Amino acid sequence: MVEAFVPGNTPLTWPIIDSFPHFEWLEKGKLDSVVKPDERYYRQSFVITSFDSGSWPFRVCILSRAKKTYFSDSVRIAVNYSRFDPNQDFHDIKDIIDIPNPYAKWIPWGVALVTLISLALVSGWCGKRNCCGERS
Repeated sequence: MVEAFVPGNTPLTWPIIDSFPHFEWLEKGKLDSVVKPDERYYRQSFVITSFDSGSWPFRVCILSRAKKTYFSDSVRIAVNYSRFDPNQDFHDIKDIIDIPNPYAKWIPWGVALVTLISLALVSGWCGKRNCCGERS
Protein backbone atom coordinates (compact mmCIF):
# COMPACT_ATOMS: atom_id res chain seq x y z
CA MET A 1 0.00 0.00 0.00
CA VAL A 2 1.30 3.43 -0.96
CA GLU A 3 0.07 6.37 1.11
CA ALA A 4 0.71 10.11 1.08
CA PHE A 5 -0.47 12.84 3.46
CA VAL A 6 -0.33 16.30 1.91
CA PRO A 7 -0.85 19.40 4.05
CA GLY A 8 -2.85 22.27 2.63
CA ASN A 9 -5.24 22.30 -0.28
CA THR A 10 -2.80 21.94 -3.19
CA PRO A 11 -3.45 18.80 -5.24
CA LEU A 12 -0.75 16.16 -5.60
CA THR A 13 0.27 14.57 -8.91
CA TRP A 14 0.14 10.85 -8.15
CA PRO A 15 2.83 8.78 -9.92
CA ILE A 16 1.76 6.19 -12.48
CA ILE A 17 3.45 2.98 -11.39
CA ASP A 18 3.49 0.65 -14.39
CA SER A 19 6.19 -1.93 -13.61
CA PHE A 20 8.85 -3.05 -11.18
CA PRO A 21 11.77 -5.22 -12.29
CA HIS A 22 11.62 -8.80 -10.88
CA PHE A 23 7.95 -8.42 -9.84
CA GLU A 24 4.64 -9.26 -11.50
CA TRP A 25 1.36 -7.42 -10.93
CA LEU A 26 -1.47 -9.48 -9.52
CA GLU A 27 -3.75 -6.55 -8.74
CA LYS A 28 -3.65 -2.74 -8.79
CA GLY A 29 -6.16 -0.98 -6.59
CA LYS A 30 -7.79 2.29 -7.54
CA LEU A 31 -6.37 5.52 -6.19
CA ASP A 32 -8.35 6.55 -3.11
CA SER A 33 -8.26 10.13 -1.85
CA VAL A 34 -9.77 11.96 1.09
CA VAL A 35 -9.90 15.76 1.01
CA LYS A 36 -10.19 17.66 4.29
CA PRO A 37 -9.99 21.43 4.70
CA ASP A 38 -6.37 21.39 5.89
CA GLU A 39 -4.97 18.22 4.27
CA ARG A 40 -5.32 15.62 1.54
CA TYR A 41 -4.79 11.88 1.96
CA TYR A 42 -4.00 9.56 -0.96
CA ARG A 43 -3.82 5.77 -0.87
CA GLN A 44 -3.40 3.01 -3.46
CA SER A 45 -2.91 -0.70 -2.86
CA PHE A 46 -0.90 -3.13 -4.97
CA VAL A 47 -0.65 -6.91 -4.91
CA ILE A 48 2.56 -8.22 -6.45
CA THR A 49 4.48 -11.47 -6.65
CA SER A 50 7.97 -12.50 -7.67
CA PHE A 51 9.54 -15.68 -8.95
CA ASP A 52 13.11 -14.40 -8.56
CA SER A 53 14.42 -15.05 -5.07
CA GLY A 54 16.77 -12.48 -3.61
CA SER A 55 16.72 -8.95 -2.29
CA TRP A 56 15.23 -6.47 -4.78
CA PRO A 57 14.84 -2.68 -4.45
CA PHE A 58 11.71 -0.77 -5.40
CA ARG A 59 12.76 2.39 -7.14
CA VAL A 60 12.11 5.86 -5.85
CA CYS A 61 8.70 7.36 -6.75
CA ILE A 62 8.49 11.00 -7.78
CA LEU A 63 5.58 13.10 -6.47
CA SER A 64 4.84 16.63 -7.69
CA ARG A 65 2.96 19.28 -5.77
CA ALA A 66 2.67 22.95 -6.67
CA LYS A 67 5.80 23.00 -8.88
CA LYS A 68 7.74 21.26 -6.13
CA THR A 69 9.07 17.71 -6.50
CA TYR A 70 9.27 15.14 -3.71
CA PHE A 71 11.01 11.77 -3.78
CA SER A 72 9.91 8.72 -1.83
CA ASP A 73 12.33 6.39 -0.11
CA SER A 74 13.37 3.28 -1.93
CA VAL A 75 12.25 0.03 -0.36
CA ARG A 76 14.22 -3.22 -0.42
CA ILE A 77 12.13 -6.40 -0.44
CA ALA A 78 13.51 -9.85 0.32
CA VAL A 79 11.90 -12.58 -1.79
CA ASN A 80 12.10 -16.14 -0.48
CA TYR A 81 10.45 -19.36 -1.54
CA SER A 82 7.43 -20.33 0.49
CA ARG A 83 7.20 -23.69 2.19
CA PHE A 84 4.95 -26.23 0.57
CA ASP A 85 3.77 -29.73 1.11
CA PRO A 86 4.50 -31.89 -1.96
CA ASN A 87 1.63 -34.21 -1.00
CA GLN A 88 -1.01 -31.47 -1.46
CA ASP A 89 -2.54 -30.25 -4.72
CA PHE A 90 -0.87 -27.35 -6.51
CA HIS A 91 -2.75 -24.03 -6.36
CA ASP A 92 -1.57 -21.60 -9.01
CA ILE A 93 -1.64 -17.83 -8.43
CA LYS A 94 -2.75 -16.98 -11.95
CA ASP A 95 -4.03 -19.01 -14.88
CA ILE A 96 -1.63 -19.74 -17.73
CA ILE A 97 -2.17 -17.32 -20.61
CA ASP A 98 -1.82 -18.80 -24.10
CA ILE A 99 -0.02 -16.43 -26.45
CA PRO A 100 -0.48 -17.25 -30.14
CA ASN A 101 2.62 -17.38 -32.31
CA PRO A 102 2.13 -14.87 -35.19
CA TYR A 103 4.68 -16.72 -37.37
CA ALA A 104 3.09 -20.19 -37.04
CA LYS A 105 1.04 -19.76 -40.24
CA TRP A 106 4.27 -19.30 -42.25
CA ILE A 107 5.94 -22.57 -41.10
CA PRO A 108 4.23 -24.86 -43.71
CA TRP A 109 5.09 -22.38 -46.47
CA GLY A 110 8.73 -22.32 -45.36
CA VAL A 111 8.92 -26.12 -45.30
CA ALA A 112 7.33 -26.31 -48.78
CA LEU A 113 9.77 -23.69 -50.16
CA VAL A 114 12.81 -25.52 -48.75
CA THR A 115 11.49 -28.81 -50.17
CA LEU A 116 10.99 -27.32 -53.66
CA ILE A 117 14.43 -25.70 -53.68
CA SER A 118 15.99 -28.99 -52.54
CA LEU A 119 14.17 -30.94 -55.27
CA ALA A 120 15.26 -28.41 -57.91
CA LEU A 121 18.90 -28.60 -56.79
CA VAL A 122 18.90 -32.43 -56.67
CA SER A 123 17.23 -32.77 -60.10
CA GLY A 124 19.68 -30.25 -61.60
CA TRP A 125 22.63 -32.06 -60.08
CA CYS A 126 21.37 -35.46 -61.26
CA GLY A 127 20.70 -34.12 -64.77
CA LYS A 128 24.25 -32.86 -65.19
CA ARG A 129 26.03 -35.84 -63.64
CA ASN A 130 23.78 -38.62 -64.91
CA CYS A 131 23.61 -40.04 -61.38
CA CYS A 132 20.09 -41.39 -61.38
CA GLY A 133 21.04 -44.85 -62.60
CA GLU A 134 20.56 -44.27 -66.33
CA ARG A 135 23.09 -46.02 -68.57
CA SER A 136 24.28 -44.67 -71.85
